[in-house]
Amino acid sequence: MAYLINQSIKHMRVSGFFSFTALMLLFAFTSLKGYGADVFTVDGPGCTDTGACNFDATATEDDGSCEYSTCAGCIIPQACNYDPTATIADNASCDFTSCLNLGCTNPNACNYDSEASLDDGTCEYTTCAGCTNSGACNFDDEASINDGSCEFTTCSGCMDETADNYDPTA
Repeated sequence: MAYLINQSIKHMRVSGFFSFTALMLLFAFTSLKGYGADVFTVDGPGCTDTGACNFDATATEDDGSCEYSTCAGCIIPQACNYDPTATIADNASCDFTSCLNLGCTNPNACNYDSEASLDDGTCEYTTCAGCTNSGACNFDDEASINDGSCEFTTCSGCMDETADNYDPTA
């Protein structure tokens, strides 16, 4: 606990007179610290470790109350549980996966997931493969990957209904 002593001591007056407490403090201050100093410190218990969460700058006697857990946290900004208010680094607690969306991140894959932020190795390229050429006999309108299977001969024939060689399967 600190008492600020103004050299002019005008702030210590009570109704035009010095209070008894003010006079005692002034006497103790000038006797022990010398006249003209600005701060008189009174010993007090508390946490004196500057690295503790509950450090008490006014404490002059460590009372064993220091604690280090309430202000500890992950201080790596890329971590899912980054704590910008942490003053003690506990980077062993950092989590880098819980905020990630796992899935297929390759836009050319059949199971591409646009919301995935980390590829989990599940990309596959067969369930959406087929003929993507709309002019081919085996065109697959659900295929998104051309697998090279397009063919144009099995469906050849006359498609004119008025012709003698009209082929309804063409």
